[in-house]
Amino acid sequence: MARRITVLLFLALITVVNLAIADWPVSGNWPERLSSDYGPRAIGWHKGIDFPVALGSTVVAARDGEVKEIGFSDINGFYIKIGTDFYLHLTQNSYYVEKGDYVEAGDAIALSGTSGRSTGPHLHFQIGSGVENPLRIFTYSPGTPSIKSTELKGRVMKLNGKDCVLGEVNFIAYIETIKKDLNYVKFEVSPNPTGSGFPLEYDYEGTKRELDCKSTCDYNIPAQDYFYHSFNPLSSGNPWPEGEYKITVTAI
Repeated sequence: MARRITVLLFLALITVVNLAIADWPVSGNWPERLSSDYGPRAIGWHKGIDFPVALGSTVVAARDGEVKEIGFSDINGFYIKIGTDFYLHLTQNSYYVEKGDYVEAGDAIALSGTSGRSTGPHLHFQIGSGVENPLRIFTYSPGTPSIKSTELKGRVMKLNGKDCVLGEVNFIAYIETIKKDLNYVKFEVSPNPTGSGFPLEYDYEGTKRELDCKSTCDYNIPAQDYFYHSFNPLSSGNPWPEGEYKITVTAI
């Protein structure tokens, strides 16, 4: 009877010191639910990020600063500028602040709307003239790499919805980061059989591994890279015991 080894893929959950300097301007499951990211799109370059929220949702200051402008334009609709940050498409006459006020992160400033050039209720948040990605200032990813997806390739067969290893396997981790380089990547397996070759570590501290983000790095758009490791858990030299294994990836 063929030996059956099931390998489960897990995205890495890493502890990160909170280096963020801003709060989300509206409540919600961000950044997963953003309706429009920063960067190129069909109608041109999008200079900020869009939060799809219900009409009349409370908008708060993302960062401390002075209210520099409160105004209206055909494109931006009703808007507020605090420091270098713009909050666009607000509801008319919904302001909680006045020009010259000093606000702190988390203070209510207005209600969201759909004024100006807008296809529906949302908040557009933008830094200055739009030459940098606003995501870099928020808590979810202050330049920290994230594992976007993992997969097994090679001689792998689906068995009851799980990946059953039959021979040599390529384990691939797709990594995304707002930084231009990575310091460290690590593959681990649990439990770890004798002679498995795990953990597998790539330490780029001092040398760095520059990611292929081309010109997009200049705009703080996430760069992407991938790592893979080939292994054969059924190797005659050190065959893994039959059972279930978890592979995790850490990127810094």
